[in-house]
Amino acid sequence: MKQVVKLKIDELRNDQLKIIAERENITKQSLVEKIINNYIDQRLLNDHLPELVDQLSKIDTQLQSNGRTIRQFINLQQATIDYLRSFTEEPE
Repeated sequence: MKQVVKLKIDELRNDQLKIIAERENITKQSLVEKIINNYIDQRLLNDHLPELVDQLSKIDTQLQSNGRTIRQFINLQQATIDYLRSFTEEPE
């Protein structure tokens, strides 16, 4: 009984692959290869996801730090401009 059910499931899978392959206008073999490659890509992504998230977090922190540094530089530049203007303004 178990073997019959397994056989029916395999037949259904095979039929589904044929239908999808026809719809995508590719061979069944190509479809199976795409599914396998997609699965491998997904596994690799899942394996490296924590590392990627950590790297993105570090990049985000660095960008925020750079943003603060740039704002400080702009403020310093504006203060310098204002200070230099004070020498060029005519007294009233």
